Amino acid sequence: MDNQQRKLEEDLIWLGGFWCGEGTVTLTYRHKWRGRYSALTPLLSIVNTEKALMEDAFSLFDRLGLAYYRQCVYTERDRQTGRKARYSLIVAGMKRCVKTLAYLTPVLRGCKKQKAVDLAAFCASRLAKPPNAPIDAREIELAEAIREGKFDSKSLTDYTPDSAT
Repeated sequence: MDNQQRKLEEDLIWLGGFWCGEGTVTLTYRHKWRGRYSALTPLLSIVNTEKALMEDAFSLFDRLGLAYYRQCVYTERDRQTGRKARYSLIVAGMKRCVKTLAYLTPVLRGCKKQKAVDLAAFCASRLAKPPNAPIDAREIELAEAIREGKFDSKSLTDYTPDSAT
């Protein structure tokens, strides 16, 4: 194994530990909004106030060719109260999360690893169907596991618009 490959493996292990401690693996849930139906969107994020740590994470994502959204939040109120800026790395969407989880899942531990496995299964199931296909019982089960019971399946009745049925 050459030094570059070893460095990449070490960096991925570091990212796994950082993500286990500071990161989020979840599904976001949106109710009906502007005439559109409810949606479940996979989300991977990590937020921290240490710029150097976040720069390392951004750099690793860039080296791997992973798509992400980078954000720095530092408001006037933060300045006045002496709070630090908060840096975020956000990955949202089925395809982006699947690609990221391929690197992240093997280096996660504990409940974050199980959530990552469940999220990958959820994304694979949704990507195998047409975009407006109704959510099935297995996907609801995965969503409940990922969101730790904070998911109301009764409010997500159908992705299909009334005009399509």
